[in-house]
Amino acid sequence: MVQGADMISVVIPVYDEEENIGLLCDKLVSVLERVGRDFEIIAVDGGSKDKTFEKMLDAHNKDDRIKLIKFRKNFGQSAALKAGFDHEEGEIVISIDSDLQNDPEDISRLLEKMENDDCDVACGWRASRKDTLSKKIFSRIADMMRKTITGEYIHDSGCTLAIARNQTECDPPRACPDHSFSKTA
Repeated sequence: MVQGADMISVVIPVYDEEENIGLLCDKLVSVLERVGRDFEIIAVDGGSKDKTFEKMLDAHNKDDRIKLIKFRKNFGQSAALKAGFDHEEGEIVISIDSDLQNDPEDISRLLEKMENDDCDVACGWRASRKDTLSKKIFSRIADMMRKTITGEYIHDSGCTLAIARNQTECDPPRACPDHSFSKTA
């Protein structure tokens, strides 16, 4: 571990991802171990109806740095993120979706960018979205409306992959993902 380096917390909102969650946790552990800092992964099951939580338990049993939160029913992605943020302990906080549309390998690049450019926040974006055409169109319209109203120009504010310094006056990485508690500056 890098002596004196900030601890990293990764928050993952999870819903019906039994096929992906084990692989995602393995990839995250591999990436974070190469970064060389202490870390925790907080996976929040938002009331999955499949075997997602069982797969999450398997991941936790393999590596106790993977911590679990389970909702009794689905309260949505924003609630899952908030629960994870409420329990994280890192000086650097990362959020990432569980559907593997974001590559965990990008975490190293975002971390490097944030630290080299002395930024507090770095946001990813989905270059090759696997969403339906209607979802992509709706997202573009919502992005245009939000940018017009707020004046911010984040390329893909709906992308959950974000990294931020954990500061008391800010709720990282909520500054990037487009959730009900987003803050833009």
